[in-house]
Amino acid sequence: MMATDKGLRQILMFSSSGHDRVCYARDRMRPAVNRLLERAQAAGQVRDDLAPTDIPVLEFMLGTIGEYARDVRPGIWRRYLVLWLDALRPSRDSYTPLPVPELSPDEMATVMRNSPFGRGTSGKQPAIKPRPKPPTARENT
Repeated sequence: MMATDKGLRQILMFSSSGHDRVCYARDRMRPAVNRLLERAQAAGQVRDDLAPTDIPVLEFMLGTIGEYARDVRPGIWRRYLVLWLDALRPSRDSYTPLPVPELSPDEMATVMRNSPFGRGTSGKQPAIKPRPKPPTARENT
């Protein structure tokens, strides 16, 4: 979905606008992604060294392909999805060790803030705000 919806991709991955809600959404998604990855690893469906913070990087890659190629061939991102899904499968005798460790959640947040897609039109970095508290039920009504 983010490969074809540039606005959604920018809001979820890079936006400083609506920062409180974006952080809240990311914080709610993180445990689900972690559990999904742990289940896939326990079932032997993905490499044991795949980390939860690798997932947004892979999404960046697919989204970038989708963005750059949308006027030429909008569905080309599907090709790369299949390629990287195959690369994540541990069904080989061995695989190449990863040269560096995964990003920490804080490092991932910094990467997203530093992305040119996350910058305002002035090119300046958005101000880093403290992580907000989740909205209460009363605030959501």
